[in-house]
Amino acid sequence: MAGTNPTKTLELNPQQWMDEIRGGNRQLLDEFYLNNREDFIGWGLNNYRIDREQLVDIYQDTIIIFYENILYNRIKDVSSNLKTYLYGIAKNLILKKFRDDRKIDRHEENVQEHLSFQAGYDFEDLSEIKGKVKTELDSLGEPCRSILELFYVENQNIETIAQKLDYKSKDVVKTQKSRCLKTLKEKILQANV
Repeated sequence: MAGTNPTKTLELNPQQWMDEIRGGNRQLLDEFYLNNREDFIGWGLNNYRIDREQLVDIYQDTIIIFYENILYNRIKDVSSNLKTYLYGIAKNLILKKFRDDRKIDRHEENVQEHLSFQAGYDFEDLSEIKGKVKTELDSLGEPCRSILELFYVENQNIETIAQKLDYKSKDVVKTQKSRCLKTLKEKILQANV
């Protein structure tokens, strides 16, 4: 399949394109890789706090997963375009990357800022409240911890959180988030007395 006609590749629908890849046409994958690389990096720089070098690594990993998913017929729905599917894989990898210490630090800072605003209490020593937020958040348990992390750390909207955590409606999540935040706030303020 070497020397594939570029105009032919433009005429392929996603299913035909994947069939060509499964048939051994690496040139299509190489073209896809090169054609989407800079757009991907621009998308990552605009949407996440990741530097270019990390995005290049994530793009490499994304392409490998994408290729394996094609080879092993793991892609069931190709109604959207392949670039959208690729970005979905990348988003999952990026979110996984944020589940490290920096993510926890950002989470604590977001909750701390929110609590200070909500409680009308000005914590003089930010490191003090940061430690209390971490301790009390760990003691909250589920589903509070997940809801607060998804909302404040991953900046997920209420509707997305409802889907991820299998709630029946976003209103239930709003209510639960409010209760969780109130409980967290009370625990931190009690610990501060």
